[in-house]
Amino acid sequence: MSNWTTRVSERAALKVGFTPGEWHAWLFSKAEQGGVFVTGAVCPKITRGKNKGEPNWKKRDMKTKRTVYLSAEECSE
Repeated sequence: MSNWTTRVSERAALKVGFTPGEWHAWLFSKAEQGGVFVTGAVCPKITRGKNKGEPNWKKRDMKTKRTVYLSAEECSE
C-alpha cells in the first residue's frame, strides 16, 4: 500500500473504534464534498503460503463492516 492509503486506512480504523492492525480497509471512494469514504472490516491474516500475513478477505467478519467518511483535512494531515 502507498503511504496515503496506509495513513487513511489507519485513521478510518481509529474513527470506527478498532485498532489499525485488526480493521482493514478495502474500498476507497471519492466523495463529492472533497473527502473519502473508506469501507473495511475485521479479518484474520493468512497464515500460510505466498500471501502469509495479508488479510484473508474470504473470512472477514461482516458484523464489523463499516463505511466511514474522512474529510480532505483528515486525509492530508
